[in-house]
Amino acid sequence: MKPSSRIERDRERRITDFVRAGEELFFEKGYHNTSIEDIARRADYAVGTVYRYFTSKENLFEEMLFGKMTNYCEHMQRVFKAVAAPEEKLFQGVRAKLDFFEKERRFFQLFVEEIAPMAAGAHAVIVSQRCLELKESCLQNWVKLLRQGVRSGKFRRMDCEKMVLALEGAMHEVMREHVLHHPRRSLAELEPFLCDFIRSAVFIK
Repeated sequence: MKPSSRIERDRERRITDFVRAGEELFFEKGYHNTSIEDIARRADYAVGTVYRYFTSKENLFEEMLFGKMTNYCEHMQRVFKAVAAPEEKLFQGVRAKLDFFEKERRFFQLFVEEIAPMAAGAHAVIVSQRCLELKESCLQNWVKLLRQGVRSGKFRRMDCEKMVLALEGAMHEVMREHVLHHPRRSLAELEPFLCDFIRSAVFIK
């Protein structure tokens, strides 16, 4: 085994340890009440070691966010590849989205309650270029789906990119409100409403 490979494996293991410890503490204490020192203690490393890999708590959270977004994109791609018909793929995509956010509900709730309100603040979590590129990749999968439906004659003619932005924004807002006001109720409850909403927006009447 080459030394560089061992070094890289050790680096990845430490990053995983720090991100896992951070996630546990963010859920237990809240993002604002967690410090790098707390994360170091939970992961059983010296504080200076954490700072070798992350410049700040915001930087560590961005690494966590990137991991969640990567998992989400892979999850959605598997669903889209498994289904051929655009209308079926559309509704399976809605179900898959709700399923993923339900499984990651604690993170989603943390983001909604603590991270999103800081967007304009001095200590806002900066969304990195790699996160933005992942988001764009996920959006383009939906765009391709809508274009496929338009070509098949199932969906009405539309600006597919603008429609995806509108639908994604609406779905996220509905999910955000549900999480804030109904913390004990499953996101799966939203599926009939969202599917009807999307059907009315994209299908030929």
